Amino acid sequence: MSRWPAITATVWMAATSLFAQAPLSPSSGTLATQLVTGEGSTATIVVTSSSAVAGGPLPLAYSDYGEKISPALRWMGVPESAKSLALIMEDPDAEEPNPFVHWLLYNLPATVTSLPEALPGLPRLPELAGALQGRNSKGTIGYFGPHPPRTGPRHRYHFQIFAVTEMLSLLPSASREALLAALNGRAVATGDLTVTFQAPVNAR
Repeated sequence: MSRWPAITATVWMAATSLFAQAPLSPSSGTLATQLVTGEGSTATIVVTSSSAVAGGPLPLAYSDYGEKISPALRWMGVPESAKSLALIMEDPDAEEPNPFVHWLLYNLPATVTSLPEALPGLPRLPELAGALQGRNSKGTIGYFGPHPPRTGPRHRYHFQIFAVTEMLSLLPSASREALLAALNGRAVATGDLTVTFQAPVNAR
């Protein structure tokens, strides 16, 4: 009898145990990927990060409790028809607003395949060919790291990538609502990297 099924099951059980140390928040907001309609059949973009494993915890450094820096992201599978990319990071487990918007980035050239960590909170990013950043639910521009309640359960954070058929006619500092309206009917592919975060025990 082959040893591989037993080994595979053992690895899966270990991974499940690692990522199930705390319960998830029971609330659930509607994510951007569920609201944006695509143009025809929508392809899937594979999103990964050197900063965190899919389904696993986001390190403290990338939270508002830590160094407050954005994580590195990478993706593949953007269709040739795409002209730009957009990123929306949301927490569907926040109480209010729900979902809580942590990051809006748009008009990134479709040829770009990654983001470095620690991007500045500027409306326009010259280092990324002039890509624009919007306003998060905290009211600031750019990335705002996870900051769930200190005594609450862990939350999920979705890094959602959209491949778009054109550069969007939006100004810097756009809201989630404006970005969703601009994306609607123009997305040809989407991808989602989901990680979790729970406030540290000694958080202030």
